[in-house]
Amino acid sequence: MAIDEKGDDFGTRGLSLESIRLFLMAYEAGNLTRAAERSNIALSAVTKRIQTLEHLLGAPLFERHARGISATPAADEFAYHARDILKRLHFARQAIGEFAAGVRGRVRISATPSAIVGGLADSIARFSALHPGIEIDLKETSAWSVIPDVESGRSDLGLNMSEMELPSGINVAVYRAVDLVAAVPEGHPLVKHKSVAFAQLLGYEHISLGERSTLRSFFIREAEKLGGELRYRTVGSFDVMRGMIAAGLGIGVMPQMMAHSPPDGARVVAIPVSEAWCRRFIRIWAREDSLVPVSRLFRDYLIAQEPS
Repeated sequence: MAIDEKGDDFGTRGLSLESIRLFLMAYEAGNLTRAAERSNIALSAVTKRIQTLEHLLGAPLFERHARGISATPAADEFAYHARDILKRLHFARQAIGEFAAGVRGRVRISATPSAIVGGLADSIARFSALHPGIEIDLKETSAWSVIPDVESGRSDLGLNMSEMELPSGINVAVYRAVDLVAAVPEGHPLVKHKSVAFAQLLGYEHISLGERSTLRSFFIREAEKLGGELRYRTVGSFDVMRGMIAAGLGIGVMPQMMAHSPPDGARVVAIPVSEAWCRRFIRIWAREDSLVPVSRLFRDYLIAQEPS
């Protein structure tokens, strides 16, 4: 395809965003008149725009007939790319708008408590010191909400420790490894062990997170594989879980960093669990095609971090 001395493409120089927008209206409506009405311009102007597009692209986009228009295979292909062009323009306008507002960039993150305590909070602090003009908007949420937040565009990045099927259009990267441990109250019979097998834990009542906890569901399945049953009561947070364990109301399996007792908090003892599945990973979920530069910068920063 010919390129002039200024670098312009002779085949696409006449393309305009308005023509692309009108084409999509006509394509989706299947009717030029309705496209003209929706865009509030004359039918003749829409017709001329479509004819100009067909001339520039070198292929007919619609077949005209008495009841309207029918898209050609070329129109199907062009519609796919046209939607992508407008979507990318939308994200570009969002990113530039943030610069114009003086923010210079904002990253929206959905993360589970284990991901936040497992290093994300410290990483945000270090990143913000390096990039004071980038705002990090962090939302604590459940493991099940992370991917829907990313898919819907409510969040740019999502972090959780769950092993979930990779949805279409979503990329995943590992942030860091986390070990699961058995948390027991001080003085518990299991404290004398350097490590325990999961089967040893089934003789005790467990304190677990709520019904939507992916870990709780996993433990139930593992207990069934061993021919046992997980006896448990549920709570709403790791803090409450740790407090109930410290009070002697049960034991629990949780990420190692969540088992650390604060200086003025309930005391529990963390014991390694000798199961291969106890090595877990905090993962970063993202829609690569919609990441603005600041979100990609922060995602790459997280991936490059060394585990604590």
